[in-house]
Amino acid sequence: ASASRGLCALTSRRFGGVLVVLVFLILWFRRAIKRLCMTRLYKVFRYFTGARVKLLISTYQIIGSVAWGVNVSWPEPFKSFTSVLQSLYFVAVGGECFEKGYNYYAKLVFMTTWPLAATVLIFLWMFIRLAMVKEKYNSKKLGDRREAIKRECLWTFIVLAYCVMPSNSVYLFRIFQCDDGFGPDGDQYFLTADYSLQCYVPLHSAMVVYSIVMILVYPVGINVMYLAMLLYHREAINPPKDNMAAAIVDRQARPQIRYLSFIYKYYRPSCYLFEISESVRRLLLGGIYVFFSDSDSVKCFVAFVVSLVFFVFIRETMPFVSHTDNTLLVVAQLQIVLTFLAGFLLAGEPFDIDKSVLGWGLLGIDLAVVLVAVWMQYKYGSASVQQELSLYIFDRYNSY
Repeated sequence: ASASRGLCALTSRRFGGVLVVLVFLILWFRRAIKRLCMTRLYKVFRYFTGARVKLLISTYQIIGSVAWGVNVSWPEPFKSFTSVLQSLYFVAVGGECFEKGYNYYAKLVFMTTWPLAATVLIFLWMFIRLAMVKEKYNSKKLGDRREAIKRECLWTFIVLAYCVMPSNSVYLFRIFQCDDGFGPDGDQYFLTADYSLQCYVPLHSAMVVYSIVMILVYPVGINVMYLAMLLYHREAINPPKDNMAAAIVDRQARPQIRYLSFIYKYYRPSCYLFEISESVRRLLLGGIYVFFSDSDSVKCFVAFVVSLVFFVFIRETMPFVSHTDNTLLVVAQLQIVLTFLAGFLLAGEPFDIDKSVLGWGLLGIDLAVVLVAVWMQYKYGSASVQQELSLYIFDRYNSY
């Protein structure tokens, strides 16, 4: 055991040192890395636009949640696939190295505090860069440079919030989920996520209070922040123009809202609030459905119905600017619908199912979204949107 702890500590020190050096190098050479990506690696990165990356992350976060969300014997190789996908939930890899008695409480505290620490570092870095801006610029250029620095750091913060919101929210909500029937008289409750932790004792009560505070920070605070930012800049994000192309050109010409581009620029101007519905979808289907019932079959059925409602909503809304992104979103949501339907069939077993065939079928369905994304980008790219924008710009300048 001592040797294991020594190896664990050594691994932690090495990993921490490598991570610090890597972050420092990325920050120091960020401009060179950006030029390299734009000049040398363009043909590689063009296969995945920002919209497609967001779709893949959100879809596989939801699919990965079924590994722990329902107590269903998922068949191989789908079971192994969902286990790998749990890495998208930013699980504290090597978390048992932090302390000898590592448990769900320690993991919860780590999961909810490291983004806050990262946020402090982001804004500290922003203030340092603002203070180091050279006075060689004239007053106008100096002001522009300062605004650019602020936008870069705010954009980083928004992306961080997007990535950690669903995973941290689910971790927080699971603190309220306890199983009964333990103890000599069957009157003791233990945390569903960690049977080593007893519920309704002072320590659990303290963690419940902590979780309530963090719920106000993550699922509530982040989405309220997104909504407030989008509504505050709604006239710039959704300018009143005659057609979509004109509105897109107008909003792209407004530098004051570029720091928000991660949560609006892939959507049609009229659908600028769609990111809020995406957050609700990621929360409901990423883990909140486990609180709807104690029955696994009911959980899967409720998740199936909710995912089907979102499928219809997405199909009717088609929020993305690119038609191919809309098609990919529909395919990804259909994949989620079929996954929860399979979970309902496995939990209820209304008839005999060949689990090996089902396992391979689910894996094929889940990998299809990646193949569809690559194929669509390779075949169509963003040609239709770019052509529409080019024609609009051409007509606008020829009208003078």
